[in-house]
Amino acid sequence: MSTTKQLLTEIAVLERQLQEQIDKREVLRRQIKVHDDEAERLTNLIEGKKKELRESVNTSPSSDKRFTTSTRDPLAALKRDGVPLKFLPGINDASLCSKLPCMSLLHSDSKALKTITGPSQFLTTPTTPGTPPTLDVQTHNDFFSACSYSTYPWLPDTPMRQGDPICDRYGTAIFNDGVILTLSDGCNWGRLPHEASTKASEGFIEFLTEHKKYFTDTIVVDNLLLAALSHAHECIISGHDIWESGTTTLIGGVLLPQENGKWAFVVVSVGDCKAYRWVKSTNNIIDITQGNRNNLSDATDPGGRIGQYLADGKPDLRNLCLYYDECSEGDIVFFASDGVHDNLDPQQLGLIPSEFNIRSATWEEAQTKFFTETVNAKISFSKKWMSHHFFETPKSLSRVNSATQLHSPLTGGPVNEGPFRRSWVGGPVPDKLGNAGISLNEENNNNGTAYTLTPHKVVTTLINHCI
Repeated sequence: MSTTKQLLTEIAVLERQLQEQIDKREVLRRQIKVHDDEAERLTNLIEGKKKELRESVNTSPSSDKRFTTSTRDPLAALKRDGVPLKFLPGINDASLCSKLPCMSLLHSDSKALKTITGPSQFLTTPTTPGTPPTLDVQTHNDFFSACSYSTYPWLPDTPMRQGDPICDRYGTAIFNDGVILTLSDGCNWGRLPHEASTKASEGFIEFLTEHKKYFTDTIVVDNLLLAALSHAHECIISGHDIWESGTTTLIGGVLLPQENGKWAFVVVSVGDCKAYRWVKSTNNIIDITQGNRNNLSDATDPGGRIGQYLADGKPDLRNLCLYYDECSEGDIVFFASDGVHDNLDPQQLGLIPSEFNIRSATWEEAQTKFFTETVNAKISFSKKWMSHHFFETPKSLSRVNSATQLHSPLTGGPVNEGPFRRSWVGGPVPDKLGNAGISLNEENNNNGTAYTLTPHKVVTTLINHCI
């Protein structure tokens, strides 16, 4: 009898506890609904204000030149000259371009002072323990520098590495009033990705050089960048069966002077190459393409690519995006393939999420449970790494004897590192038109010695870290 009474008492207690939990859940549900309603209200309010801003900009004069105050057709000159712009299926040029500001540009129909493509040759000098690797660095004064390097193993008794020829390609056309840049990274390795990357890079530069005289404002440039990407895709698949061609990621852009005294860096990207800017005035790094690589755990998925990939030879344009960044004199803009920026990833350097106050045992778990925090932690780490290491003296840039190990700059310990192809391309924002040999910012290192940051310094720092 006492046992039955005791059980009834315990059941009653548990039922009360259950009801308390149900009541608490109901309170939380109501609170969540209140927060959701408030978030929806704020979202609608923001969208309404944006609409008011667009309407006011389009109907009244404004001193803010980030937006166009004209109803003119930005592509009128192209149409007048009978220049058709062909866009790939799936490219909504109006939607992409409308997200960026319209800035008037200073431009001229000048010819290129210098055109550089690369890498220029196979890297045929094997490295041995204790011997610095040979870097195929191409430069133009202190204005431009580029390098591509492979750490794949050497093939026995040959001057070739696995994966040769390198499937990364870079290119630039330097004018007295601007620069065109591109970097493409062939997907996988072998002849077809190499050909795809080469054709895309060369076609992209060729198209924009041919249409440079139309660079009147950033909206025109946006459209031309999308057309250049479409042209690069056609260069890959033309001339043979579409399924006999490779695929490649591509990032490209133009650096041009604006009427307001600043410089416009307008970029198009599909895939996982990244664009950065070193800010001279603050020594900070800006990730211009922040968010273009959301799949942090799958290195085989670049997020997009051109060349045949989908049905009917269509490209993968999932993460196609345009970017605009306003630069100042002396800033340095640069592109990096995933082989470079993956080596600035704390996950690849052997660090763990808890070191970044992320409550996860693995990075895969962190990405699933705390996606935003994980992305922000990785971006912050890479930017701080570059800001710090770009001003180390040459002697403090450690080299390692083995291509399979490198040293984490923040932990000081060895971490394993696999073979990749790496490419970097970029240069400074000129201090005046036509000046290709400029002196940039000077900073003091730990020894108090002034050191000048140049594009060559940036590229060698990144490549030395990777190898």
